[in-house]
Amino acid sequence: ALNAILHVSNSYSGGTVTGTGESSANNSVRLSKLVQGGVAPDILIIWLGVNDCGGGVSTTNFKASYKTMLDKLETMYPEMQIFICNLPLTTLTNVEAGRGDFNKVIEEIGAEYNIPVIDFSKAWSSETEQVNNWTYLNDNVHPSALGMNVISQLVVKSIKEFYGIE
Repeated sequence: ALNAILHVSNSYSGGTVTGTGESSANNSVRLSKLVQGGVAPDILIIWLGVNDCGGGVSTTNFKASYKTMLDKLETMYPEMQIFICNLPLTTLTNVEAGRGDFNKVIEEIGAEYNIPVIDFSKAWSSETEQVNNWTYLNDNVHPSALGMNVISQLVVKSIKEFYGIE
């Protein structure tokens, strides 16, 4: 849809923004893996926070870690255009300090860093996603093929709008 090539998927099972382990987006080794064949991607789409939200991370810690990650990325890849995504409904984001609070932080960071935010918050709803009756999720967290289709349409739409592509 964008006439683009996937450079690398830097996804990790249980990936978080916070922390220092291999799956943390603040891990410089993980961030360096964006380079493939000596080439960094032109565009980076960041969809992180579900595991932080579900793991009980405070929004204060999440915000500080997210900003640290972006600062590292901007230093390592100053020419790369970054897009950040807010969080869709999952059982991990439907908690007390939940999706709304984390999405507010993501929106604030997008505004502060002048980074476009791709809105996943309404990709699906509690009306479509119910225990043992998933439409867009394979389970309570991970998108199905249909869910990934919805996500990809939102990404394509946002990138086209950003670059003024019809």
